Amino acid sequence: MDAEKIFSIVIPTYNAEKTIERTLASLISNKDWIYEIIIVNDHCTDNTIAKIEPFKLWLPIKILDNDGLHNASMARKVGILNASGQWIIFVDADDCVIPTSLKYIKECIEENPNALAIYPLRMSLLVGHFIPEQIEFYGFSCVGNVFKLDYLLKNNLLPAEDLPLVEDEYYGKKIQIYISHCDHNPTALVPFAYPMYEIHHDEIEDSLATQNWIEYILHYHLVHQQLLTNDFIKYEDMYKVLKDAYIENFIILFFFYLILIEQDLYPIDEIKSQLIYYKEYLQYGEKTLHITSEDYIKYFNDNPDAVEAIINNASFTLMASLSENTKYSFEDFIQQIDSL
Repeated sequence: MDAEKIFSIVIPTYNAEKTIERTLASLISNKDWIYEIIIVNDHCTDNTIAKIEPFKLWLPIKILDNDGLHNASMARKVGILNASGQWIIFVDADDCVIPTSLKYIKECIEENPNALAIYPLRMSLLVGHFIPEQIEFYGFSCVGNVFKLDYLLKNNLLPAEDLPLVEDEYYGKKIQIYISHCDHNPTALVPFAYPMYEIHHDEIEDSLATQNWIEYILHYHLVHQQLLTNDFIKYEDMYKVLKDAYIENFIILFFFYLILIEQDLYPIDEIKSQLIYYKEYLQYGEKTLHITSEDYIKYFNDNPDAVEAIINNASFTLMASLSENTKYSFEDFIQQIDSL
């Protein structure tokens, strides 16, 4: 293996014919540091694969088929199990890697020989500026971050196979919690103040218009919190970690609710009808982690830095669209759900 080419890039693709060329073009200037690009065909029915073929002239592309469940999480698992680089980077088929940025990621790795995960800056083209991830916050997506491949494999840190939504956040949280709290190695999580990744939100309005989208996003946020609880409750001293992560995730959903209300994306009655999923979320937290309504309110009031980190998290750049005049009490929101 060329000593410079240390990265395996894994790209799940499903009907990405409109964006995959942009994604692959962004990797050409980074090819000196790329060992392989594994594109996982996640049951495409359009011309995605045909549009990939010309890029094989410039890039070390391998195309694999996801023969399992049709979702990005399963496709990423296929990529991981077939990767051979030292480090792995998950890229979505509608996003971009910033030109020559992998050169600086490699330098960061060399300067941090004990690192297991690198968290660069990322740019959201919805708001047009770079947003640093918050290393203390469990809202990481696996996408756009950099992980040591043999560590993931040795510790069986693989994506869920049957989680079709918010699967990137579940997997990112799973990796971070394991390294920091199960392996007791938080210094191996290395933030890096250099931009590597561009998140493109040009399809976001189509996503928001999808029927039952609110129901899906709320349901699967609950599902991935259930998975995290099942993954880690067996480890000693994990109760507080899981409890805080569960509460932080609910705060994300609270801001999501505010966005839906303020942006007038759906009829107000339709939005409020989905509060039953918030109710289910609170009920599961009480059943498994003994979290009370007062615990949510206390955390929100006592941890302003964590709440600010949630607002600034790159996965939720729509928060930037909330006006300064948005006034909504988190405590009132909890009480509203309790009354259902």
